[in-house]
Amino acid sequence: MKKLILLLVVVIAGGVGVTAVTGIGPLADLMPGAAQGKAEDSKEAPAPPPRSRDHYYELGGFLVPILDQGGIARQIGVDLTLKVAPDSGSRVSADLPRLQNAITLDLYEFLPRYARGPSEETRKLVHDRMLNLARNMYGTDAIRDIIVKSIYER
Repeated sequence: MKKLILLLVVVIAGGVGVTAVTGIGPLADLMPGAAQGKAEDSKEAPAPPPRSRDHYYELGGFLVPILDQGGIARQIGVDLTLKVAPDSGSRVSADLPRLQNAITLDLYEFLPRYARGPSEETRKLVHDRMLNLARNMYGTDAIRDIIVKSIYER
């Protein structure tokens, strides 16, 4: 028990020391010269304004059964992420369940007919079709891209 407590104290002290030395975190001001370094930094040219970044939304995994002779022969899974323009992020995130439902319905109709399993051809077909679907819902300026993270078969 004593060894465990001693190990815990050493780990905590090491973490405090690292944050103070690197100048990261709430203990950055404890290092001598930290205020002087900040004053020197302020004399330099001002930093450029931050660029607005695209928003990424995980759409989740979609698993589509492929039927054959009245039973499930296999299943194709697709994992998608949506890349949205910065000024459209709030509008898209508020309406994300509607997009996920539209994708589910489209994949259930599309994949059994055209997908031949996980391949680059299937990935391209799914990417183009889902990007078109998302852009029809939100506009071409709002949706930058849809990322097909993986396509797999069970």
